[in-house]
Amino acid sequence: MELNKWIQHVDGVQYIYMKNNGMYFVFTTKRNVSPIMSIELLERIAQLVKDYCGVVTEEAIRKNFVLIYELLDEIMDHGYPQGTSTEKVRAFVLNTPEYKQP
Repeated sequence: MELNKWIQHVDGVQYIYMKNNGMYFVFTTKRNVSPIMSIELLERIAQLVKDYCGVVTEEAIRKNFVLIYELLDEIMDHGYPQGTSTEKVRAFVLNTPEYKQP
């Protein structure tokens, strides 16, 4: 599994990204936030996508866009992370994943 993390500060904006299996999970902010917290949030989002979709691929994200949008809506409240564990989020998510066909 390929896993890269990167943090850069340019013109007052923090750019934080994580590459997981060829997919980029990106976080940008103009506020002073903890880079480690941001990377941890990206890792948890990637894990949620994997838990719900089975894999983290472009096709899986495309097929499950509505589900992933709902997941992000449940774990973020006005830009602040809330509960990010799969078990806690499962009770609030109504959509079901469309699994990738072999």
